[in-house]
Amino acid sequence: MENKTGLGLSLNDDGEMPKRTIERASMRESVREKTPIELARERAAQIMAEIGNEESFHDDFIAPNPPEGWSYEWKAIKIMNKVDETKLGEVRRTGWTEVPRIRHPEMMPFSRDVDFIERKGQILFERPAEITEEFRRRARKTASDAISNKKQQLGLEARGPFSPTQPKISTKYEPMAIPE
Repeated sequence: MENKTGLGLSLNDDGEMPKRTIERASMRESVREKTPIELARERAAQIMAEIGNEESFHDDFIAPNPPEGWSYEWKAIKIMNKVDETKLGEVRRTGWTEVPRIRHPEMMPFSRDVDFIERKGQILFERPAEITEEFRRRARKTASDAISNKKQQLGLEARGPFSPTQPKISTKYEPMAIPE
């Protein structure tokens, strides 16, 4: 049976209050400032303790594999939790439609009033892969044409068999000599 005082404190077998020692941090550590590398290591340890190992990281925007012949893309449609009707119209005009929620129920496990897959203001859209490839081909051609036009303006592309000598324009980044 424990010997207790009226204050709820336990006494030892001799009827005395147990002696407690107070542990203090070393005064030397508190006086010395930590170096930036020590602070960085401590913060890195804190962050790693919070996020855990690599397997615990989860990307909310990894889309499942689309059905054969289709492509999926996340599209930012909401701004400040309101649908941007102009953006939604442009997305639909280029062939994208919302992926039905019932196709991938694991992506929207909780019952909500939406019929499509939505995460953090973005909606998962689908369209035929053939159309997506055509848009990518057009974008590559537009970029290639812009580069070709700029090279032609700078005289870097030959215009014919009797074109003048081409200027030497370097496309590398090198240190430049600083005059005295």
